Amino acid sequence: MLKTRVRETAAGGIVFYGWRVLLLHRKSGEWVMPKRKLDEGESPASAALREVKEETGLAARTLDEIGPTRHRYSRRHGGTTIEKTVYWYLMESDSQRIVPDRSFDRGVFATLQEALRLLTHSNDREILKRGIALHRARNAEGHHSPSRPPSQS
Repeated sequence: MLKTRVRETAAGGIVFYGWRVLLLHRKSGEWVMPKRKLDEGESPASAALREVKEETGLAARTLDEIGPTRHRYSRRHGGTTIEKTVYWYLMESDSQRIVPDRSFDRGVFATLQEALRLLTHSNDREILKRGIALHRARNAEGHHSPSRPPSQS
């Protein structure tokens, strides 16, 4: 059987509400942040906003680009190797009202420590650390939302 390689491009959001970060719990047991593949002709930035809205019901806004993660995995059937690049964006939400789509059984805004502990995949934990650093830097420069001053809750 020939093994094939497929490249996938996805985008996602690290969504903050104050100093809490959005996590989604898959019915399979995984804790993740919102992300999915790009639609044909869609930019990563647009896809990230769309996916956050579709997966959570939240109308987030993009604050900055965090950068990509890359990983490889194999599909169980067919021997296909997927080489996936995910473009991540720092986002903010004015609402905590999460309405998860059918892929998830719940969503939460977790403290930073909880999020780092709960995330299933190490590459998600690493990009979250980069997102936290960027969020802190932006707040130190005075980029926080006037309706929610920075706090360490």
